[in-house]
Amino acid sequence: MEDVAGEVREARELVAEGLFGQAVGKMTVWLRDHPDDAAGWRVMSVAQVKLGKWPAAAAACEQVVRLCPDDASRRCELGIALREVGKLEQAEQALLAAVRLRPSSRRPREELVGIYDRQIPSVADVKSGQAPGSAE
Repeated sequence: MEDVAGEVREARELVAEGLFGQAVGKMTVWLRDHPDDAAGWRVMSVAQVKLGKWPAAAAACEQVVRLCPDDASRRCELGIALREVGKLEQAEQALLAAVRLRPSSRRPREELVGIYDRQIPSVADVKSGQAPGSAE
């Protein structure tokens, strides 16, 4: 019988050591055979975020959310990853879900501000005509 906790534990240790690529490699192999292992997807999502591989991070977070819909932390990470790939509406929905799941958490609220900042043009953009909807 396979040691599920052992594989995931080893990958967590790799993440703790800053060896994110190795953790991704280990979890890629593991998750191919264990696609419903939420703990494995959590480790994968953290490693992908640390590597700045936002599309892969979003995909891993989506798997965690699919398996554990009440995981507010992964919903928050999903929102961040979606924001980084320009999917602002989906990011907003993921972050709002994280706020609903854990109202006391500040991080999803702070990340929502980042989304709203991207959607609101600066005064300089408006004055220069660079803002969306500005007269040319």
